[in-house]
Amino acid sequence: MKKLCTLFCFMALPCLLLAQKPVAHLWGSVTRDSLLQEPHATWFKKNYDDYKPNADIVAQLKRLPTKDLHIKIFFGSWCGDTKREMPRLLKVLDDIGFPSAHIHFIAVSSDDAVYKQSKNREERGYNVFRVGCYVIEKNGREVNRIIEYPAYSMERDLLTIFTGQNYTPQYAAYSTITQWLKNGDLLDDNTSPASLATQIKTQVSSMSDLNACGYVLLADGKLKEAVKIFRINANLFPDNANTYHSLAEGWLTLGDKDKALAVLEYGLQINKSPDMVKEYLALHKKIVSGEAVKSH
Repeated sequence: MKKLCTLFCFMALPCLLLAQKPVAHLWGSVTRDSLLQEPHATWFKKNYDDYKPNADIVAQLKRLPTKDLHIKIFFGSWCGDTKREMPRLLKVLDDIGFPSAHIHFIAVSSDDAVYKQSKNREERGYNVFRVGCYVIEKNGREVNRIIEYPAYSMERDLLTIFTGQNYTPQYAAYSTITQWLKNGDLLDDNTSPASLATQIKTQVSSMSDLNACGYVLLADGKLKEAVKIFRINANLFPDNANTYHSLAEGWLTLGDKDKALAVLEYGLQINKSPDMVKEYLALHKKIVSGEAVKSH
């Protein structure tokens, strides 16, 4: 009988695991109270309580006027960087008495179809390529932003921004890409990806920087711009097979199967990762079958 019960429990385990509800991530404009509810409260409270801002810098921040400042927090409750850095930011803001009504929380999605988009598209126009993204505005205009994690510390970075000093956030390439988007450079068929790659080379630390940007643009329907970013990335990292897989996805989403296949075949030739082979074959199947590709 004991063996029978053990066998039953073992057989039931997969069903119990499947029955577990997935984590409900926040999406859209939310309040701070949302972060104090589970499952978010666990990581939020711990990282908030553990962070000890520099007292001297906090004292300097307290003396600065903040009534004209607003901070828009674009975050992912699914994102490890958000879970670490956002509580630290809020700890500093609380310590300096920053007006709570001037802090706006916008949760973005990790789902392919709405990648890094908020429920009512509150992120539109802000070019949120990485989260958390903390945008500081004064009288309705962006002053600067902290992207993903601070250059030094949350309090030191805020002091630099609040006092109007020069500040370059992480992922400096994103500022250049934002300007290209405004100028229409990425839509111009005559603009050379190789030339743009040369301009941005010193601002890009890894292929994932532009890869993330390209997929955000794909999800936003900016297909030509996304493909141009993927082509720039391939110029910067010509030996990375992942760049060609992304570029093939871009071409396919844009409707050019021939270019998608050509890029995919080249990427497969230089690929050295066994894990990537499966992804390449899956994408190849989508191309030849005409199956729609979901943006990442």
